[in-house]
Amino acid sequence: MGLEDLHPMWQYKIFKEVAKEPEWRKLRRKCPYYESTYEWCSELNDFCSFHRCPLRTRALHMEARSPENPKVTLRKGSLLERDVARLFRLVGLNPQLNVKLNNYEIDVLVVYQGRRIAVECKQYEKASLTVRNLIHEWHSKSEELGLKVILILVGIKVKPEDLELAERYGIVIWDEEKFDKLFNEAIESREAVRDKILLDVGIEPIEGYDKTIKELAEKYRPLLHPLKVEPVWGGIAGMWLLLGWLPALFIAAATPLTLDQMISVWFAVLVTLIVIHKFSASRRRKKMSQGLLHIMFDLSKIRKTVLTEELTYVSGLPSDEIEETLRWLEKTGKVRSLHGGLWELVQGTTSMSV
Repeated sequence: MGLEDLHPMWQYKIFKEVAKEPEWRKLRRKCPYYESTYEWCSELNDFCSFHRCPLRTRALHMEARSPENPKVTLRKGSLLERDVARLFRLVGLNPQLNVKLNNYEIDVLVVYQGRRIAVECKQYEKASLTVRNLIHEWHSKSEELGLKVILILVGIKVKPEDLELAERYGIVIWDEEKFDKLFNEAIESREAVRDKILLDVGIEPIEGYDKTIKELAEKYRPLLHPLKVEPVWGGIAGMWLLLGWLPALFIAAATPLTLDQMISVWFAVLVTLIVIHKFSASRRRKKMSQGLLHIMFDLSKIRKTVLTEELTYVSGLPSDEIEETLRWLEKTGKVRSLHGGLWELVQGTTSMSV
């Protein structure tokens, strides 16, 4: 029995009296908050300290699995999600916890080079949920949202037939042993584990992707920036409709013009603003459409599909306007919506097709 198999109180006593440094290092390797390079604890935001260790001082971070096997586990409930996020951060990916996507809640979401990986974390207490149902559920979600899926299942032995079903649907399953192995390997070789995880879910890293995205942003943001600072004529027309009668009344009182004449002027100004708004909106949509098609055309050279988030980053424009413009381009037959915010150019569409 190793030091990590004991109750935290006994760990502390042994550590104070007889524990050797290698044994303490072994215990720390299992900690989801420990950064080995700098001996840093991300939970304490300070150097690792046995006396202030969050895993030792919070009993809820520990769980005895069974009387027959009283092994200490570091994960339970939301802590499992944090451990998973910790692994992805360790290998250089950017995880987001508890994300809502199309009204579905995802425990951990990772976006890498425009492709999404959803991680579902399950701590089975008494195997109350069937793995098979979970696989079918996430197969449906992955089809709808365009996701790669990893199911991390702790506290249950996955049957071979369930593994076969998951493989058939393109879903990856990790048990606790696989997760711990990846975590330990990531401490020693981060890039190798990152590539292993990506290839496991069927994502082959695109060489030079980050550089290409930054270059496109530098190219297109200055060209599309004028769209961000154009006057919002619709808002001005709305303000005139609501408050324009105040200056009209003032002018009518201070000049020989009659009230009827000022109402006519007020109405003429309103109509003019609406016409300007319509013309400006049409011109703005055309410019934005041309810009998005240019960006999609350039991005299609490295990958067929494009995420709304990628277009938002490269263009620097609001995501809701981009979404609206893409919907308009879809109606005109120039782009096609796939699923989960993925878009592609319709065959034959070029960057000059608007």
